[in-house]
Formats: sequence, C-alpha cells, structure tokens
Amino acid sequence: SVVYKMTNNYITISEFAKKQILDKNIHAQVGICENFISEISTEDDYSLHEKQVDEFNVFVVGRIVFSHKCQDVLMASISELDDKLNKKIIFHVVGDGPDLDSLKMMACRYNYVNVIFHGWVEKWWRVKPSPDLLVIPSKFEGVPLVMLEAMTRKIPIIASATDGMNDYLNEYALFENSSDFKIKMEYIREMITKCINDKNFLNNCTIYKKNLLVMPELTAFIESY
Repeated sequence: SVVYKMTNNYITISEFAKKQILDKNIHAQVGICENFISEISTEDDYSLHEKQVDEFNVFVVGRIVFSHKCQDVLMASISELDDKLNKKIIFHVVGDGPDLDSLKMMACRYNYVNVIFHGWVEKWWRVKPSPDLLVIPSKFEGVPLVMLEAMTRKIPIIASATDGMNDYLNEYALFENSSDFKIKMEYIREMITKCINDKNFLNNCTIYKKNLLVMPELTAFIESY
C-alpha cells in the first residue's frame, strides 16, 4: 500500500484495476488505457469459418495451473454434460504447465470425454476444427489476452465473472466465480449446455460491452494523457 502512495498518477488497463489502485490511494488520478488489437485477416474471422454440424468444439487456452486457471473444473464440467446432446463434444486443451499430467490423468478417468491436448499453439484460433466456444474458468485474471484474441475473431466466450472479464463480457457470457469446485462445475456445465442447445444464446456470447481499440486509437490516447 505504501508503494501506491508514492505517486498519484496512474495508467491502467481496466475498471477493476482502477478500483484496486483507488482502494490503496484515494487521491490517485487513474486513466484507463484499454488493451489494443491488430487488424485481422479474413481467414481469422471465425464467423466466416465453416462449422461442423455434428460437432461442438470447446477450447480452453493458457498455462495449465489448476489453482489459477481451473482447467480441472472445466474437465469435470464437460464430463457431466448430458450424453443425449445432439452434438459430439470435443474438448481442446491448448497450453502446458505444471498440472498438465494431472489433467491428462483426469482425461483418462473420464475416458468417454473426447479430449485433444495440443500443447502450446500461438495462433490457437487456427486449430482445426475451428473453436465453437472459448471457456475462461479462471479464479482471477487481469484482462486476459486470450479473451481479446477471441473477441477480435468473433469467437463465442463464456468466462468467470471476475476482474477484467466483467469489463468486457455481457451477462450472458459470465458465470459466477464460485470457490466451490462442484458449484462452479455446475455453472459451467449449464452454460455449455445452453451454448450447444440455443443458437441465440451462443450468439449473445459474441456481443461485448466494449469495442476493442486498434493501434491508432491507442496512440491518440497516450498523446492526450
């Protein structure tokens, strides 16, 4: 807290981060400079990709650390999906990390879950088949890059209602960030089921609270600050 009182001028990336600074220094003047994006090519526009009619591809992307990213909760959620759903569910894990082996062991226990481990892929949105849904089940985040990458490409997102996700995603896309494993698992299971069964609900998960900045707008903000 002492460090935050050494200056009264800050630039940060989200309303959540601004609130954290003001909690530590009520006199602070805090500007928000939102994360920016680059223009994308047509081949990266998810809305133009051909979809698999009989499949639904769920992606989780990031370092595999259960205490932070909660990939274990998501795996358990997918294992509880109704087997009468009219689509084959394929769970794509992009990334590596200290809990990778544990997640693979979970996949073996739930041997009826279709799981593909891709390792780290920089341009994960180009993995085939294309993602139908990105899930961000993290306990905490800032403004996650993977969320911005998905938003830019119009990939549907559901995420924990925490930190920067609250600034960008609408109420359809957010589930309660419960600390209880089973409760959070059920929230995620229900959300994925809605995304599979209700096309309108899935489309609502691509409607965002904010438009992303492009580089020229970012430059203008910095010059005006």
